Amino acid sequence: MSTPLWHIRQTSPYWSSASGLAQLAWEQKILNTFSENVFGYYAVTLELNNLALLEHNPIPHILRMDSVPQEKIHASLLPKQKNLVNILVDLHRWPFDDDSLDYIVLPHVLEFSDNPHTILREAYRCLRAGGYLSITAFNPHSFLGLQAGHIELGHRHQWLTRRRLLDWMHLLNLYPDRGAFGQWRPMTERPKLFNRLAWLDKAGERWWPHGANVFALRVVKRVVTDTRQVVIRQPSLLNHLLHPAVITAADTDLPK
Repeated sequence: MSTPLWHIRQTSPYWSSASGLAQLAWEQKILNTFSENVFGYYAVTLELNNLALLEHNPIPHILRMDSVPQEKIHASLLPKQKNLVNILVDLHRWPFDDDSLDYIVLPHVLEFSDNPHTILREAYRCLRAGGYLSITAFNPHSFLGLQAGHIELGHRHQWLTRRRLLDWMHLLNLYPDRGAFGQWRPMTERPKLFNRLAWLDKAGERWWPHGANVFALRVVKRVVTDTRQVVIRQPSLLNHLLHPAVITAADTDLPK
């Protein structure tokens, strides 16, 4: 999945601007909150500017993925650090068994993929029933969306709206559990100007939350079992009355 979009996600100068740093701090706080009460054995995260995505999570085994082109994948694992393993994967074909992961975190992955629906399906396949998936994504209907083409964040028509993501997730039996909106200020590299615009965050949170630059979602996988039962029809009393059994002499105790 080595595409120009993915390269933008990793190298955009936006992340080092005053706006980008504030957004990363907000996402770190939200994702820490999302992961506090998630338990299990195996979790998967994706790298994004050294965010400590599962720093406060009790899950013992954490796999930190990074994307590489499919032809270069040979199940290569980097040295293990405590409970953290770095693994190179093709995000369109995850090297995990079905129902094997308890928690997945995808920060700004779907909007920088050429095939986000495939990635979401892979996450669903690998997630166990009752497991959680957390994502963060840019909002195309925001100040940042209007600036996207000028600040090397791709184009906003490539970003996914929250409603569209929820529709996709509903089809996969992924249901919203938590959510948050953040950062209403337009992007600026000048810290002083960024601080002066702080009132926009307060106003936006109160009056137009869906216009935030970024949103976060946590969804849970629910497997709906088929509760339909095969009804075995019993002979009715009416059927016996209309069609009485034929009694022969052999069936009675009468003398022959």
